Amino acid sequence: MKHLNSANGRCAAKVGWSEARDEMNMLPEEQRGNADIKFFSRYALCARGLRDFEAEAGLPYFSFDACHSYHPYYRGTYGNAVALVDTKRESLTNCAFALSTDDSENTGLYTALFDIIKDGENESPLIELMKKESSVVISDDSTAFRGAARQELGNDRRFATCSWHMMYNAKKKGKGWDEKTLFWPYQGARTEVERAARWAELGEALPPSAFESLRTQKVKEENGEFSWTLLKHIDAGMCMFGRDGSNNPVEQQHALQLKNRGQNPYVFVKAWCKEVTKVEGKILEAAQMMKDNDAILTPWASRMLQESVDERASLQLDVGVIIEFAEAVMVTEEVDPNVFVQYAVNLEKRTCGCAHWQWYGVACKHAILVWEKYQEQLAQRNGVEMEADEYLEKRALFAVGEHQPYFLAKVFIEAAAKHLANDRRIRLPCESTYEFDINKYPPMPLPKLKHGQRQSSRGRPNENRFVRAPNAKRCGVCQRYGHNERTCEYYEVWFDWKDPNDLLFRNMFSRFLNGNRNRARRAQ
Repeated sequence: MKHLNSANGRCAAKVGWSEARDEMNMLPEEQRGNADIKFFSRYALCARGLRDFEAEAGLPYFSFDACHSYHPYYRGTYGNAVALVDTKRESLTNCAFALSTDDSENTGLYTALFDIIKDGENESPLIELMKKESSVVISDDSTAFRGAARQELGNDRRFATCSWHMMYNAKKKGKGWDEKTLFWPYQGARTEVERAARWAELGEALPPSAFESLRTQKVKEENGEFSWTLLKHIDAGMCMFGRDGSNNPVEQQHALQLKNRGQNPYVFVKAWCKEVTKVEGKILEAAQMMKDNDAILTPWASRMLQESVDERASLQLDVGVIIEFAEAVMVTEEVDPNVFVQYAVNLEKRTCGCAHWQWYGVACKHAILVWEKYQEQLAQRNGVEMEADEYLEKRALFAVGEHQPYFLAKVFIEAAAKHLANDRRIRLPCESTYEFDINKYPPMPLPKLKHGQRQSSRGRPNENRFVRAPNAKRCGVCQRYGHNERTCEYYEVWFDWKDPNDLLFRNMFSRFLNGNRNRARRAQ
């Protein structure tokens, strides 16, 4: 962890920053304090074991974005880096591995993020993986991120952009249209014909200002600045692993962090580390499960392959067709009763006209049918058939390809054992050095008196009278037993309640609590 400044303390009260600004502006200028003092800590943190595991066995899908602190005094921005890991059949796992902070979302926020990923090294396996054209590096339409990323990954690196933000920005320009039936069908179009038809529908149905917003982004995409539609992702050689193009991994991580973003940066980083340990545990559990089951593929990839195998019954090849590995083969599918569609499959190029193969990274049902027929013809030609186990393994390896080792259970197991051993996992408290200024950040308790009927203590847990249950939970504010954060009588504040210089903040807290029918008093 690289650390610039730090803070300690916590505030559970919800006080708007605009109120603090207004209150501060009412004071004489000489009493407003030093404007150079920053109450928001600046640091950068990377889980090294997790980073090295992802470089070896993680999916090449990296999501970057920033989220804002919700604390009333520690105002700043957190930069997150999230990757994808295959640990379970249901879906891919979001894996946050690096964090940085700054006063605002600027280039420095993301520069610190890339620096901590490299950990001061001239080269980093994970950074080298990000530089590959086939790797997905996705964010929202942030010039600050792209500036830092191009400096680190190269000016020619093409980035993916969150399509949800494109839709949201267009809806702000012109409202009254349904994105489900208009925007997302265009974004997810798999052929040029479908893409052109969906774009025409957008032009007819959208308000002019909303359509102009999308047209501007479409021009940028076609000029190669970034990609935000599925077809352009595929044209750029990016595998989206079944995602629709929205910035899901990092946005989902932000949603998990929402509660802790109301705390100060020191409390936030401890919560971040706890989430990292959970992900590390999931990876180790998944590795053990694959080892016990003698798995060939990782869980999600295995499920994708099984679905393709199960769905090939509705397909057919032309009678007497001779399959050549390097040539395209037409596969006919009955999509509706008496409605047939043909798809061209090329085993060597690993492409199919349905675009499923390129989108998910695992062979589609059309490709599986062609491969099985090809193996059948090879066996007839050579007079040798494979054993059942050998056949299943060879089919699985074909489905994911040698260029995607992250889908192989063997690679996953070895990487987990190598990079997530006990001495490589992130530890709590965080392995770092914090410098505290007790005069600047003293955590002082602020009791809160409640109006209304006095509450009885009858039936409440009492350490002097009862034996506390093994699963009893502490309050998240005061760390005591018998109540939770919502009913806690204490607020912790970073300022010194008794210091006249902090009268501004004391008054603001008191006014806020009175507004909620509560009254604050100083700690005894």
